[in-house]
Parts: sequence; structure tokens; C-alpha cells
Amino acid sequence: MSIQTLVWVPILCFVLLSLFFNWNNLNNNLVYDDHEAITNNEATHGLENTSRIFTTPSWWSSHISYVRHYRPLTTWTYALNFSIHGLNPWGYHLFNNILHGLVSGLVFLILSMSGLAIGPSLIAAAFFLVHPVHVEAVAWINCRADILAGGFLLLSLLFHIRAAEETGRKQISLIACSLIAFVLSGLSKETGFMTPFVILAWDIVIRDNGYPLETWRNLRSSRWREYLPFFIILAVFVWSRSQFVGGAAEATVSKMASPLGEASFIERLLTGGYVIARYMWVLVFPLKLTVDYSPNEITLVDSFLDPRGLVGLSVLVIYGAAILFTLRRARYISFVLLSAAIILAPGANILFPVGTIMAERLMYLPALALCIPLAIGLWEFHLRLKRSWLTLILLIGVLAAYSVRTYDRNKDWKNEETLFTSALAASPKSAMAHKNLASVLHERGRYEEAIDLAETAVHIVPEFPDAYLILGNCYFMIHRYRDAETAYRKAIALVPDHASAHLNLGAAYHVTGHFPEALGMFNRAIELDPRLDLAWFNRIHTLISLGYIEQAESAYHQAILRFPNHPTSAEAQTKLEHAKAITSH
Repeated sequence: MSIQTLVWVPILCFVLLSLFFNWNNLNNNLVYDDHEAITNNEATHGLENTSRIFTTPSWWSSHISYVRHYRPLTTWTYALNFSIHGLNPWGYHLFNNILHGLVSGLVFLILSMSGLAIGPSLIAAAFFLVHPVHVEAVAWINCRADILAGGFLLLSLLFHIRAAEETGRKQISLIACSLIAFVLSGLSKETGFMTPFVILAWDIVIRDNGYPLETWRNLRSSRWREYLPFFIILAVFVWSRSQFVGGAAEATVSKMASPLGEASFIERLLTGGYVIARYMWVLVFPLKLTVDYSPNEITLVDSFLDPRGLVGLSVLVIYGAAILFTLRRARYISFVLLSAAIILAPGANILFPVGTIMAERLMYLPALALCIPLAIGLWEFHLRLKRSWLTLILLIGVLAAYSVRTYDRNKDWKNEETLFTSALAASPKSAMAHKNLASVLHERGRYEEAIDLAETAVHIVPEFPDAYLILGNCYFMIHRYRDAETAYRKAIALVPDHASAHLNLGAAYHVTGHFPEALGMFNRAIELDPRLDLAWFNRIHTLISLGYIEQAESAYHQAILRFPNHPTSAEAQTKLEHAKAITSH
């Protein structure tokens, strides 16, 4: 059997296993941010938009400025999906499941081809494949970025490992492949920027047997040539992201996404340490999983006297000590612990604040910090006790527990109601969970239930503009227009540039006969976000109601030019012609 066959057989097996263990997510819907990233993102609606995809931000919300990314390769894969099967969710989920299998196969290849025994390599990859914490990254299509970035990071590492074993042209080819994989990882998600540091960690811990001074000597002599292209590409990544998005990190950190936006370094250190402790708990005991780790779920740790701060600092110290302790005793464990810290560092909020305080998707590759030590420990237990039956029982027990939890968690991602119901059950004090479920129930016409949830959300967090927006929408639908106006005005007071709140307040003004105020709101909504189609067409109706027929006709032509096939265009035209006929008489 050829080497190529030996490589592809385990990868194919892991892909098939991924399809088997995640089969029940294939009929799940597109949910949550999938709509902004795919459904409402015209750039993903066909491969003819490829140049646009690679020269503009990947997607952003119309009223939340911090949600801006440059992840063109991930976006391009959405366009690839769309070109094959449109917006059918089944194909998107199949793609993610296959990718997860490929990444699990890469885990096995890297471990087994770098000297770790086949047994623990296989067990570690199997744990990684079925761990429930990965459901968010796999079942949530918008998190494909985490899988792609992680997979290409591992592929870059694999080529680097192989290159270190070769010489001449073959070595150059492998180095080039490693660099290409690094580029693809960085174009998938910012996690890929950590690839050079993971490679450096591998060289220190594995290649140089845990002797940093040896790495330093090699670096000064000739190895710097291996690293230089990686850091040049990294510099280009940081520059290009600033050009397309406007900064190295998200533009603004929302208080509803993270309490650390304006926190001091000490507060970020204490809170970040506590969050890392939470990550470890979730990895070991993946029972309470949720899409929502908002500030009400994890509040700011601002004092060393806070027990959570002490826990966080203790975890950071113990974790660092574990890396050093295993540096020459158990090098693979030391490497994976160090790599997990490197990969998680940009999203840990310690060095700088980011738009998410905690998310299970951020643990995609760092989960190896549990999977690999657990696999090695189980294998050592087998070798020392010589009791294969006991090892097999433990292995099957862990895999079965993970698999059952993964199957159950996949069902939470069936649709937005199941997702946010599960989030609310896991985080009953979360304003975000209440708001998200209220939004879903509003869309389903269950307005009274949605009002209860939205009112609870603003009771928990009075400064929550999106909850006021949902509350106003529900009031509007049950004809409580004055209450709707009050809710919309509160949203605008909190976020003056909230385009949707201006649009909806304009609609409430129009219904209650306050046409000049309605016109002002529609004009402001268009100014804030020209993509809001309803603002353009609602403005036409308001202008007609004010008797400004010529302006209404001009507004109609502007709207049609921008939205030529809009479903309300015929209604607007009919009303405009009727108004012109009355005026002419």
C-alpha cells in the first residue's frame, strides 16, 4: 500500500465518522447570524461575486458596528454552496460535517506522523471528532470560519513538520505548501494569524526536545529563513484587514457582547482568567452548553477579592506550570497546552478586548488541550496495567457519553426557537437569551409571549436597544402604537445611529398620522443604512399622505432604481398613480 493511500484512508474514515455522528444536523435550518452572513449577504449568492468577496468586509449587521470581518475564503465557500444548491440548509451542513471530519483526520496524521503511537493518536482524534463543544462550530454554518481556519492551520503545521525532515527541492516544496495553507487559514478567520506561533511552539517543544535555547541557536544560525516568510505574510494580513475592515480587531466592542470593552488590563486579566476556567469546565463537563455567554452570564471581575478572580488567576498559574512541567516529560502534552493558549490568546480579552467574552466555537482547536492529554493518559493506563478490557470500557464510555451529548446538542440547533429556548434554559438570567427568543416568537406571530420576554430583557438590562426594538415591533403588531413609539425612541436614545429603530418609529408615526415626523425618520433610516428597502418605499407612502406628489414620484424612481424587483413596488406605483389622478382633477 502506498504512502498516499495510508494518508487518505484514515482521513476518509474520519469524514465518514463525522457524517455518522452529525447526521441529525443535516435537516437543521440556517439560524441566527447565518442570515446576515449568507441569506441576506448578496455576495454569497453566486461565484460571480468572487472579486467582491475578496475586496470587501465579509459581512456586518446593519446597526451593530462591531460585527465586521474580513474572512473572504469562508464567504467564498458560502458562495460555492449557493451556486450548487441555493439556500437549502442541507448542503451547508453537509459541507461543515465533511470539513470537521477532515480536520479530525489531520489531528490523527499530525500526531501519528510525528512520533506519537498510533493508539493515542487515534483516540485523541476520535475524542476531538465527537466532543460536544464542537457542535456550535459544526452545526452553526456561520462558524465554518473556525473549522476552515483550524484545518488549514493544522495543514500548515503538517507540511512544516514534513519539511523539517526533508532537504533540497522537496523541502522547498513542502515549505511553500505550508505557507499556502497559512494564507488560506488567515483568509478563513483571524485564528489563522496564530499559525507561525504554533509552528514556533512545535519547534521548541517537539523539534528541539523542549530546549528553547537550542531553538534560539538554530534561529540565529539558519532557521530564521524558515520563519521569515510566515511573519511577512502575517504583516500583510494585519495591513490588509485594516484596509478592508478598519482595524486589526473589531471596530467596536458592544457592551451586550462583552463587558470588557472599556475595562482595564487588570479587569481583563481577572475576567479572562475566569473565562478560561469556564472553558476548561465546559471541556471536561460539556453538559451546560449554550450559544449565549453574554455579560449577564459572565459579569466583569474587577477585584482580586472576587472569588472568580482568584479562580481565574489560579487557573492561569497552574496552566502555565503544567506547560513547563511537561516540557521535557510529556512533550506532546506540553505542545498542545501551549498551542491552545496561543490560539485562544486573541479571543481571551486579556491582551485586548474583542467582541465576544466567551464562545464554544473559540474552543474548536483548543479543545485538543483536553483530547490529546486524555488520550495519552488513557493509553499509558493501558500500557501500565495491561488490562485491555478496562481500557476499552473507559474508552467506549467516554466516546459514548460525548456522542450522546453531541447528538442531543445538535437538536438544539434545529431552528432558532429550539436554539434560543435551550439558551434561555442554560442562562435564565441572560437578557440576550430573552431578547433572541422574543425575536423568534415575534416572527411567528406570538406577540404576547414575545412581549413578556422582551420586557424581561429590558428589566435585566435597561440599556438594551435591540430588546426595545423587538418590544416596539410586538406593540406595533397588536396596534399599541403609542407604546411602540416609546420603545423605538428608547432604542434610538441608546443608539442614535440605529437604522432599524428609525425605520420602525417612522412606520409607527405614519400609522398614527404624524406624517412629517414619519418622513424625517424614513429619511434618517435611509441615510444610516441605504440597504433598508422598506425605508425607501415607506417614504413614498408618507410623501403621498403629505400631498407631496412630485417628491413622492421622485422617491419612487429612486426606490425602483435601487430595488427594481421589490414586492411592494407595484403597490407603491398604484398608490402614486391614484394620488396623481386625484391631484390632476
